[in-house]
Amino acid sequence: MTNRSIFTADEGSDADRQDLRFTILDAAERLVEHYGYKKMTMQDLAREAGIGVGTTYLHFKGKGDVAVGVLERANDRVLHSLRDIADSDRPAPERLRRMLEERILRHYESARCARHSMDELMAVLRPHIQSRVAEWTHAERVLFERVLADGERQGQFRWETPLNRAETVADTLLNATNGMMPDAILTTDFDDPEAFRQKVERLAALLMRSVERQCRETIDP
Repeated sequence: MTNRSIFTADEGSDADRQDLRFTILDAAERLVEHYGYKKMTMQDLAREAGIGVGTTYLHFKGKGDVAVGVLERANDRVLHSLRDIADSDRPAPERLRRMLEERILRHYESARCARHSMDELMAVLRPHIQSRVAEWTHAERVLFERVLADGERQGQFRWETPLNRAETVADTLLNATNGMMPDAILTTDFDDPEAFRQKVERLAALLMRSVERQCRETIDP
């Protein structure tokens, strides 16, 4: 691990200060990956980021706050990736399949640094992020609903009963993929990313077949 010197928090533009915040979060991810969350101190974090300890406290109240920041950034990246797919001009079924895979794989990649200390990290985070998790999940659900609604307008999906509405299907798809979120999978799943990717692709294919079957049953009962 390498350090790099950087300006203090009261210097530079807003973009510079955001870069410094990200530098601290990057350092935290490296430390958690190598030593675990429990052993990480704010002094270690400052040293790894190449800044003074006081500067870290200008951005974060403590290492618990840093952990929340890492999780917030990870979820922002997931939403950004899902939004890019949802906004593309590809057919709705293709967008939906890619979003199912991307949701799981993005969360998986973000959590790999904490794979050896997931339990202790989640024990610290859960009391502080419950409301945020609800917000993140809602934002993801809205994107899935939009793609499903696009497919309905384009004649690729058809929802005519309460059980088959876009909102209900989106919620069901999120619940189905929650079982492959980082806090639900085995630690050994992090050891073989390619094998995990294949699991994700199989799950996405199965879910898409289920959606397509519901559409056929709605059109041809």
